[in-house]
Order: sequence, then C-alpha cells, then structure tokens
Amino acid sequence: MNNLNRQSSAGFTLIEVMIIVVIIAILAAIAWPSYQNFIRQTRLERARADLMTNAQMMERFYSQCHTFTPASGAQAPCNVAAPALTTSDEVSRFFTIRYGANNPGANNYELVAAPLANTGETRELRYDSTNSMTLCEPGAVAASDVCRVY
Repeated sequence: MNNLNRQSSAGFTLIEVMIIVVIIAILAAIAWPSYQNFIRQTRLERARADLMTNAQMMERFYSQCHTFTPASGAQAPCNVAAPALTTSDEVSRFFTIRYGANNPGANNYELVAAPLANTGETRELRYDSTNSMTLCEPGAVAASDVCRVY
C-alpha cells in the first residue's frame, strides 16, 4: 500500500520537454533573421573595403598620369601600369568588382561590387570618383531611383 502512494519525481514529463522545445524554436525563429542580416551587413562591409582599396589605386594612377583612362595598350601615357581591379578571397565568393558603364573616363570612374548569382546577395555597392558610396538594387539605372547613400 505504501508503494502506491509514493510518486516518482525523477526526470521530466513529456509536456515539460515539449514546452522547452517550443521555447527554443521560438527563440531560434527570432534570432535567425537577425543573424542573417548581420552576415549580409558583414559581406557588404568587406565589399566596401575592397572598393576603397581599388579606389585608392585609381587615385594613385590619376595622380601620376592625370587621367583615369589608360592608353590603348597595357601602359598608360605616363608609362605607369594601369591599375587592375582586385577582390579579396572573402568578397569574391559573393561579389565581383568591376567598372561601371563606360568607365573609367578621363576624369571620372565608378566602381561596382555586383552580387554573384545564387549567393543570397541582392544589393550592389557603387563608389565613384566624387567619393560617393551608394547601396543599390541590382540593375538600377538612376542613383535617385533605388539607391541610397551608404
């Protein structure tokens, strides 16, 4: 008779385990979008750093040759090699860095960090010779349409 009145208090009930699983699922659902946003912002910052590195090379070339456009050959008019656009390994997995349309010009340039397909990145960064950094939707024609200062 004594054994029937005694209750076992060891372990968790199924209800308690299910409540814990639900709480963990809710916390994960809240945290995952924030984590994804953090990762995307980090990728953009790395692309921004690569754009700035390339812009420094362009400005250095301009200070030596007084033009952003190299001569028709591999050498510029001032016998300085034209800068080649570079991308770090981390950035090259998600973005490609290239010149904008009709660039570089004699007195201006635009550098674009365009997202690669199937990487989850949808926005592109643009930096030009006026020191303007913009974050744009891909394929944006006019900066005032879908771009904002970054």
